[in-house]
Amino acid sequence: MRKLFIFGLVILLALTEGFAQTIANFEVGGQIPSFYYGKDAKVVANPDKQMNTTNKVGYYKKEAGNWKFVSFTFDKKINTQTKDVLSLWVRSSTKGRVYLKLWNGNTVLTENWVNEYAFMPNPNTWTQGKYDLSKVPNQDFDRIELALSVDNEAEAEAYFDELKLYNSASPNDEPVIILSKVNSKVQVGQSIAFDASKSYDVNALPLNFVWSFSDGSQLSGKQVSKTFNKSGNYQAQLTVTNTLGLLAKQTLQIYAIDPTQALSEPRWLNSAFETNQKIEAELVSLKDYTNPYNPDEVTVDAVVTRPDGSKQTVPCFYWIKGYYKNSQWRVDSTQQAWRWRYASNQIGLHQVVFTLKDAQGQKSTFPYIFTVKSSSQKGIIQRDSDSRQHYRHQTGEPYFPLGINVAWDSQTNYFTIFENLANAGANFVRYWQVPFNRQALEWKNDGYTGGLGKYSQQAAAMQDSILSHAEKRDIRLQLTLLQHGMFSENVNSNWSDNPYNAALGGPLNKAEEFFYNTTAKQQIKKLFRYVVARWGYSSHVYAWELFNEVQFTGNHPNQSAAWKTGVLTWHDEMSQYIKSVDPFNHVVTTSADDQQCVAMDKFVGLDNVQYHLYNTNLLPVQNQQDKHFKETLTKTGIINGEYGLDVNTADVPFDTQRIAIWTGILSRVPHLMWLWDNYKSADWANLFAIPAKFLQSKDFVKEKNLKDWTPAINTNNSSLTTLGLTSDKGAYLMVYDNQNKESISGIKIDLTTLTAGIYDLKFWNVLTGETTTQSNFNSVLSGGLLTLPIFSKAIVIEFVFKEKVTITGLEGEKQGFIKAYPNPFQQEINVDIMSAVGGDAQLVFCSSEGKELAQKSISIKANQEQKMVWDMGNQKLNTGTYILKLQIGQQQWSQKLLKSSNF
Repeated sequence: MRKLFIFGLVILLALTEGFAQTIANFEVGGQIPSFYYGKDAKVVANPDKQMNTTNKVGYYKKEAGNWKFVSFTFDKKINTQTKDVLSLWVRSSTKGRVYLKLWNGNTVLTENWVNEYAFMPNPNTWTQGKYDLSKVPNQDFDRIELALSVDNEAEAEAYFDELKLYNSASPNDEPVIILSKVNSKVQVGQSIAFDASKSYDVNALPLNFVWSFSDGSQLSGKQVSKTFNKSGNYQAQLTVTNTLGLLAKQTLQIYAIDPTQALSEPRWLNSAFETNQKIEAELVSLKDYTNPYNPDEVTVDAVVTRPDGSKQTVPCFYWIKGYYKNSQWRVDSTQQAWRWRYASNQIGLHQVVFTLKDAQGQKSTFPYIFTVKSSSQKGIIQRDSDSRQHYRHQTGEPYFPLGINVAWDSQTNYFTIFENLANAGANFVRYWQVPFNRQALEWKNDGYTGGLGKYSQQAAAMQDSILSHAEKRDIRLQLTLLQHGMFSENVNSNWSDNPYNAALGGPLNKAEEFFYNTTAKQQIKKLFRYVVARWGYSSHVYAWELFNEVQFTGNHPNQSAAWKTGVLTWHDEMSQYIKSVDPFNHVVTTSADDQQCVAMDKFVGLDNVQYHLYNTNLLPVQNQQDKHFKETLTKTGIINGEYGLDVNTADVPFDTQRIAIWTGILSRVPHLMWLWDNYKSADWANLFAIPAKFLQSKDFVKEKNLKDWTPAINTNNSSLTTLGLTSDKGAYLMVYDNQNKESISGIKIDLTTLTAGIYDLKFWNVLTGETTTQSNFNSVLSGGLLTLPIFSKAIVIEFVFKEKVTITGLEGEKQGFIKAYPNPFQQEINVDIMSAVGGDAQLVFCSSEGKELAQKSISIKANQEQKMVWDMGNQKLNTGTYILKLQIGQQQWSQKLLKSSNF
């Protein structure tokens, strides 16, 4: 009889709205809505059963233009009940966003993007979307309006199907658990109450409640109470089961605290403790605080004693659980605690003591011991001690930033771009804590952010998520803590919503006062302390960037003298402060205009400064700026933190970006492109693949004596540019064509500024990644010239130094030589020549840049010295330096000559 009852109950439920409720299926009678609006709206055969297998689907012709929609009605009103999601399948022949409205009569019940604004399904592919109904429970609607391919003006074939309502907390019709707020901390010997009476079954079935505790006890009922007689961390698991046997579980963490202690015992959140990996613990304080984010009211710090005996003080941070649901970040205020995040670069036994400090004084916990084992994870990135333009992990490996800006975006796009970048070998992203995309921790009190000194746990949870994914994909983040618009009155201004604004109760009457108001400086230090506490552990945080484009703050360009001085002193003070609270010693940086960058050069807390560049003549100006800052700055490094063709489009052509990545490497100035939408395509991300491969075996600093190198090109091709560097171990050079020409041939590089020697060469095809090699190239016997292989657009050459030779050395003279005198000369040049190989030869007279001015054909006998006189009287030469070359076959010798006066 029981089996029969359950079977009948299942049949009954299937006929009600308890299960996921299909409201539109275009092949089932009674579930086909009536089309209300839409060009050619009708039921048609499914054009593609790859993802959606139904036979019939809804269709409308999306006309050319934007916001072209279909609308359909139901014969009776539908109630959302407890269902908080409307799912649907969509398919369009063009790519675009999806927008949905629910109507009740003539009133819009709810409207928004399906999934999120960034959701843009691929064309000609069935894709399931979800629409959030959580804000309209138990509401009626009778019409749906659906727009496909929004923000795409093209005409499209638009299909839709399988519209269903369901409860996201009960996707399989299991019970929904709702707990009244539980005080997760309790003194030993005191009882704690648990209340699940608001839980329900989506099908209104009877429920059974069982509470299981980690001390082995068990209780039954919607409401129970429990006493813990020993201090420690306990778990309480609630299991709710309906009469069909469907169940739901939820686990609570309970802290039983000794009344003589201020803090609970730590609950360790990771099972393995390894070098340079996150070690995380959770504690709760016995006392509650008005604002636990305010270190003036309460702080919790951890003092770690490491295996070598050194101590580190690591601030803890207050945490409320954040989670992502229906394309939004939310918080679960029932889960709150202090958290400690740490990473060690030492193997062995560690000891940690937690100390709570408040108005009543301070109390410390007992010492807790943990052992750290070795891992392959690279350490925190810091500036290389031997080069301000280079960076190195604490574990010794060099790090060169290869990446882009992704200042703000959706969760989906962040993950897509990270995947594309990581797959191509890129390793860097610049991320903004910016309010207009809900990424700022501190902003006006609107429910998502909490006002001055109240840090958004939704924004923090989002950044946790972004950083976690960066760690998985080995991408380093530069966290931009403040953006100019937040404190600007006229450049991308958000000042009216800033909690520092006196209009919102803040301490500042004008935005520029932020830099010299004592209260404001004290307040921002609290935020910086929180940021370090929450994310300082991570070796995937490359840098703290104090400000983006600080030059645009205040009333630009009419800021006061106090602002000009204040910006500099603020950076000096804040960079030192963040260094003082960051035990991991991350890179600290900022971005400003050229004059400010130079003025900040001596600030001890800044590791580098960053300039931004938007110029239609991008590559030449970028090269000039890199050179200027490297020559002007004496202490800090320089990075080009943003660039584009101009400030309006900010875009960079595909071929130009390829070059900019390479010139960043060879100038030792990282180049970070601004516009990131392109990188949702793997093709753009793959621009990093060959440079990343090139860098795999490189440690430039260890090659010593790095110098910029821009050798001349012996050609009339004026569209070519060279950029490279030399070291004690060799040289690296890029030659690129500013017009992106293909099949470039006959290019000779003047090597007279390179150490004369024998080199092994490697030529990189920057378009394909293919390499070719040439062994034992003699820069002397080549006459100081290197003929490049045919290339398209650009080529990169590696010179690996093997041994040194000289033009007048014995080995060179055995094979040939040229000697010209007098030197300096006036008109006639006496020339002595010899070659081990006989035959036709040329004497070539060139400018110092390698341009040919005169040529003389001669015949040489092997191994016989010959003398001749060359009269240069008809050349109209100016005073200066010239080059005389002897060329025979593939060999060449040269000598520099000085012209002493005009003829």
